[in-house]
Amino acid sequence: MKINEIEEEKQSRFWSIALKASTVAVLCIGIFFVVKLFTTNPIEGKWAHQDSNLILEIPNTNKDDVDDDEEIDLMDTLVKASWIDENSGNTIVTGYDFEVDYKGKSIILTLNSEAFSRTLSENKGVTNEAALKSSVKSLEGTYVYSVSVGELTLNNVAYDGAMVFDKKKN
Repeated sequence: MKINEIEEEKQSRFWSIALKASTVAVLCIGIFFVVKLFTTNPIEGKWAHQDSNLILEIPNTNKDDVDDDEEIDLMDTLVKASWIDENSGNTIVTGYDFEVDYKGKSIILTLNSEAFSRTLSENKGVTNEAALKSSVKSLEGTYVYSVSVGELTLNNVAYDGAMVFDKKKN
């Protein structure tokens, strides 16, 4: 009898420790997902426009979030827009400064002049500068966004136009 009581006590202690460890593990996993859910940028990633060959790459941070002493490529802090020019067949890539209001679910895109200068120099003589500037400027503006299961919808505040993008895997 005494041996059974000792074994039972050991088993009880073991199950108590196992239960506490699994509770801590479940809590840690729950906290991880809650933090991840509320601190990530829902529009970060690569998005392909459904009606054209426009691709937007939205980074997690913009240039205001980067320290001055950090060496980072300008294009890594901008929303990159790329598309294939129908006249030349070249891929055009330029960058937009952006501000995201997570509470209001809006994003403001403003053409970055340095990125646009790079775009012009990379496509000199191949693409009509006025047509390029016009198409690049057309993406500027304030958009209200909504994200649902791999789909990003940008509604332009100034115009009633909506652009729908599908999430691309990197």
